[in-house]
Amino acid sequence: FSIQDMLKWHSSVRGSVDPGMLITAAAVASSDASLRKTPTAPIAKESSTLQMSRSDRPKHAGGKGSEQELDNWRENENEKTQDWVEEQQRPDLPSPSKREEQQRPDLPSPSRRRERLESSRNSWMGQVQARRTAGGDPDGADVARATKSILNKLTLEKFSQLYQQLVSCGISTVDHLEMLICEVFEKATTQHHFINMYADLCALLDGFFTENPVSTNPKSTFKKLLLNACQLSFEKNLTPPTLLRSLEPDERVLEEVKYKMRMIGNIRFIGALLVRKMLAAKVLFAILEELLSDPTAEALESLAALLTVTGPAFDKPDRTHYVAFNAIFVQVSALVHKPSVEPRARCLLKDVLDLRARGWHDNRPKKMEGPSTLEEVHERAAWEDGSPMPPRSPASYTGIARTNVSHSGWSTPRSGVSIRKERKESTAVKAETNRPSEAKAEYDKNAYRAEVHKALTELRVTHDGVEALQRIANLKVPDSHQAESLRDLLVMIVEEGTVSTRLSGFQIANKLFLDGHWIAKAASEGIQIFLEICSDIKMDIPALPQILREELAISLEPLIKEYLLDEQQFQHWLEQV
Repeated sequence: FSIQDMLKWHSSVRGSVDPGMLITAAAVASSDASLRKTPTAPIAKESSTLQMSRSDRPKHAGGKGSEQELDNWRENENEKTQDWVEEQQRPDLPSPSKREEQQRPDLPSPSRRRERLESSRNSWMGQVQARRTAGGDPDGADVARATKSILNKLTLEKFSQLYQQLVSCGISTVDHLEMLICEVFEKATTQHHFINMYADLCALLDGFFTENPVSTNPKSTFKKLLLNACQLSFEKNLTPPTLLRSLEPDERVLEEVKYKMRMIGNIRFIGALLVRKMLAAKVLFAILEELLSDPTAEALESLAALLTVTGPAFDKPDRTHYVAFNAIFVQVSALVHKPSVEPRARCLLKDVLDLRARGWHDNRPKKMEGPSTLEEVHERAAWEDGSPMPPRSPASYTGIARTNVSHSGWSTPRSGVSIRKERKESTAVKAETNRPSEAKAEYDKNAYRAEVHKALTELRVTHDGVEALQRIANLKVPDSHQAESLRDLLVMIVEEGTVSTRLSGFQIANKLFLDGHWIAKAASEGIQIFLEICSDIKMDIPALPQILREELAISLEPLIKEYLLDEQQFQHWLEQV
C-alpha cells in the first residue's frame, strides 16, 4: 500500500487522522526525495521498491529507462502524499470518514456502527430490566433464582453464612415459602449425606419465619406448609411409577434406582424432621400404619429406614407414645418370620430389631461416608499421606499447637543428646497438656482390648484411620498402663491378615505419641516388651520376622525422627527376635 492509502484506511477507522501521522507522512515524502540526490539512492530506491505493492510498482526490467521511470513514479507518489497531507490539515473540509459517508450513503457510518444494540422485550435481559423498572418481582423469578443458587452452595463449612443469605434473599410471600420447601425436599431426597443438614436448616427456618411471618393466615405457617409438603412427597414416592413396565430393560433399571433413591431419601428426611420435632408424633404413627397396611417390598424398606432414624428418639419408656411404638415392633417381629415377605425386606427388618436390642447403638462398620468439613478433609489427607495432623481451628481445638515439634529453625547446632532430651521433654509436656485428666475409675484391660479389636475391625473395612485413632485415644488409658496397652495394640495389629490394615494400625500407634495422646516414655517401653514376646507370637504367625523388618521398622521411623525411640536400641531388640 502507498502512504496515502494507509492514511485513508486509518482515518476511515478512527474518524480522524492523528497530526503526528501527518507530520510523519510529510517527513517520509521529503526524506524519499532527498534520497534520490545522495550516492546511496540506488540502495534506498531498491529497498523502497521492494516494499511497494506489485500492482502499484511500475513494470521495468532494468536499465536506465527503467530507473528513470521508477524515479518519475516515486516523485508522483510523493507529490500526491504531500497534497493529501495539506488537504487533511485544512479545517474547512470534512473528515475523510464524513466525505465517505456523503459519497456512499448505503454504507453504515462508524458512529452508527458503534451504536449499542437494544435488547428486545422477550429476551431474558429485557424481562429482567422490565421487572427492575416496574420495581418488583411479580412472578417470584428473582427470589427463586437466588434461593436455588444458595441451596446449591450449601455445605457444612458455609452453613451459617449461607443461611443468613437465604433468609435475606427476599422471601416474603407464601408462594416463596412453598417454593423454598419444595427445593429443600428436592435436595434432601437426592442427597442422602446432607439429610441432617437440611433438617437442621428447616428447624432454623421455622424459628425465623415464626418471628417474621409471611402471612397472617394460621394455615400458612412454615410448619403447616412443611407438613403439606411431607404428605405430598410421601404419597408421591410410596408406589413405583406406572411407566416403569413400558420401558426398556436398561432404562427400567435406571429409573428403578432413581425411584428407590428418592423413596429412601424422602422417608429418612421425614424421620429427621420428626426427631427435631418439626412434625407431630401422630404423623409418625400415621406413616407407620400406612406402610404396614400394604407390606410391599418398597413399603417394608421404607419402614426399616424410618424406624432406624426415629427409633433412638421415640423408643423410650418415658415417651407418651411408647406403647404404640412398641406395638409397631410386635408387627415387625411377625413380618420377619413370614415366608411371603421378600428375603431382602426380612433382613432389613431383622437388622432393625437387632439394633433395638443393642440400645440403638450401631457398632457396625460405616461403609458410606457422610459430609465433612474442610478441616476433616485435611485431617484425612494428612492421615493418608502419613504426615502430622494439621492443627484444629480455635473453635474446635483446645490443645496447644504442635509448632514446637519441628526444630529446623534452630540457629545454632546442638548435640544429639541435648536434642533428644529437649524433644522428649517437649513431647512429655505437650502430652500432659493435651491429654484429658485421667479418670478415677479403675482401668479395665478387657474393655480396652475389646474396643481396640472393634476399632481394627472397622478399620479393615472403612480404612478410616482418623476415626480409629480418635476411638482409641478416647479410651483415656492411664500413664502407668500405656506401655502395656501399646504392646497389646501391636499384637493385635500383627495378627491382621492384610498389609494395608497392618500399616494403618502401625500409623495409629505412631500418632498416639506424635499427637500427644500418650506419654513419650511409653513408646520405648511398649515396643520393648512387645518385641520380647515376639518369639512366642512367631509360632502362630510364621511371617512375623518379615512383618517386623519390612512393615514395623519402616512405620516407626517417625518416632525415631522425633527422638521418641532410640534407633540403636530398636535394632538391637529387633535382632533378638
